[in-house]
Amino acid sequence: LSLAECQTLDYLLRLSWTSGAQQDSQFLVWKLEVYRLSIVAGVIDPNGNVLIPGVCQGIMDRHTTECVLLGMPHGLYAFSVQEISLVPETSSPMSELSNPTWIPRRRAQAP
Repeated sequence: LSLAECQTLDYLLRLSWTSGAQQDSQFLVWKLEVYRLSIVAGVIDPNGNVLIPGVCQGIMDRHTTECVLLGMPHGLYAFSVQEISLVPETSSPMSELSNPTWIPRRRAQAP
């Protein structure tokens, strides 16, 4: 299991990853955790990361390794992923956090 990337385009956050070898596990669902990262004095504060609840839930196809979030507010984001199996002992560990991705502040539109 490995993280591929976080990409942004027009306030869209595209998360993608690569599944590992299935081995003896019976795939059940992907578990994704998406975090808005906290920056203190120009440095990411791991104690200030905020889990965004309810995003990218219920992906039950093992071949679906992408999730797209729309309308994300500006900020710094990262995610981690885990392959959950029917037999818990064969589930993958939760991945490390992805590299951070910045969604810029929206520019004001002229009237």
